[in-house]
Amino acid sequence: FIGLTWTDTADGEDSWWIEYRSKRNGAWTTLSYQPEDTSWYGFRNAQRHTRYEFRVKACLKSKCSPYSNTVIYRTL
Repeated sequence: FIGLTWTDTADGEDSWWIEYRSKRNGAWTTLSYQPEDTSWYGFRNAQRHTRYEFRVKACLKSKCSPYSNTVIYRTL
């Protein structure tokens, strides 16, 4: 289990897009869409001994903010 949190500084968003990748410089995959005013997500499918990168962005319909900084987690 990997718990992700972020600070909601967006005003008027209607969703948060959470993306991840497990290979350095690999393609990003959309993991989840979360409703407005959400500031956490629990990633339950983490594999052992794996490096994950995560990023989020706030969206309002088709307009989205820039992505957050990338966060790296390594599972045991």
